[in-house]
Amino acid sequence: MSAKGDSMTRTEVEYLPERRGLARLIQRRPVIAFCVLLAAASWPVQIVVPGSLLLSLVGPSVCAFVVVAIANGRAGAGQLWRRVLRWQVGVGYYLFAVIGLGVYLLVVTYSVGTALFPDQIATPTAALAVSIAVNLVLQFVLVGLAEEFGWRGFLLPRFQRRYGPMRAALVVGALWWVWHLPLRVVSGDSSMRLAWFAVGVLAASVVYAWLFNSAGGSVLLVALLHAGENSWTGVPFQTLFRVSPQDFDVLSAASQIAYVVLALVIVTATRLVLAQWRNRVDGLQPAEAS
Repeated sequence: MSAKGDSMTRTEVEYLPERRGLARLIQRRPVIAFCVLLAAASWPVQIVVPGSLLLSLVGPSVCAFVVVAIANGRAGAGQLWRRVLRWQVGVGYYLFAVIGLGVYLLVVTYSVGTALFPDQIATPTAALAVSIAVNLVLQFVLVGLAEEFGWRGFLLPRFQRRYGPMRAALVVGALWWVWHLPLRVVSGDSSMRLAWFAVGVLAASVVYAWLFNSAGGSVLLVALLHAGENSWTGVPFQTLFRVSPQDFDVLSAASQIAYVVLALVIVTATRLVLAQWRNRVDGLQPAEAS
């Protein structure tokens, strides 16, 4: 699989005059500003109206654009937006994003389910396939695009410049997990389920970072990956696994372990391909990780 390198450089966004007041603080500490704004805007929505479409309007992508517009002006916001236009990458990356990851997680979890709970696992149907296809489109718009400008488009390049690719992926993963906490707690997740969710999110962040960097910093590809993962593991898990909550936790853990295995394989097989792209994936100037 091949990918085009990042065609934009750090010099493409001109340095802006110093801001004043709150805008100056945001310009100097964009990551902190992003995290504070994201928590203030989206956590109340997660708690009061969990599952609401409103979350897409106050999620990571919107907050990233607000911070970048204040810190870097229209040019910075335009550069962040252009990440979604980076579509000229190898077809293998698209297949991995839309089908590969999700099918892998579903097959592993389904295999574990049929081995442990054979009488409680349903058979896939054509209707389920249609549901996955429809959900893929919805997830791409309402989740993938609504989140990935923030996580990978905004945060990851900044952290990579400071910490390197592997640690950057884990830091973004930790913030990604923390952001989901209110919704998970309101939904009644146990401490064990939250712990396994953390394991899965950290592994996922490594996989997402690998794809983002390998595809030349394309938000489009990671948005598709996010949508693909959710589509293949959301409705299918609920439809196929007719087990008790306790047994569902077992299957969920199997899925998270599968994610960890995939992340380790990617890191090992590519010898941290992320590192090769560290200086090629541009950030947004003058904002640095803070």
